[in-house]
Amino acid sequence: MTSSIYKKDLDEAFEPREYYRSGISKEQVGIALTDREDKAQQILQKFQQHPKIRDIIMLSYSGEMLIAIKPAAYYQKNFDEVKQGISQQLESEGIAATLVTTPAQFRKIKKLKNKKYSVNIKEWELEWNKVLDEI
Repeated sequence: MTSSIYKKDLDEAFEPREYYRSGISKEQVGIALTDREDKAQQILQKFQQHPKIRDIIMLSYSGEMLIAIKPAAYYQKNFDEVKQGISQQLESEGIAATLVTTPAQFRKIKKLKNKKYSVNIKEWELEWNKVLDEI
């Protein structure tokens, strides 16, 4: 056997070609990395499975958070209890958000979310402020 001048340490942090992997995971850091959007996203994922909800869109910008909820067919008129459940859950986590359930507002927010990264930021901000004023 030939001995190599390159000795491998057993205490290496990364395997070869794993230099891109982060050294600290979110779980190790704890609550310092969690923010209100992550919490809101987790809450909304739970409600996404609700039979009265067809789709949920969350959009936030400059401290304002809009959550657009599209009720399933035939549930638009009796959707208040689901809306109250979502708002209570968000309030219990300390998240201030505006809930929107009308179809026209849902479409506007969906269109705004799709444009967020493809339009000039000033134009997008004008549309954002216009939607906030309408709500």
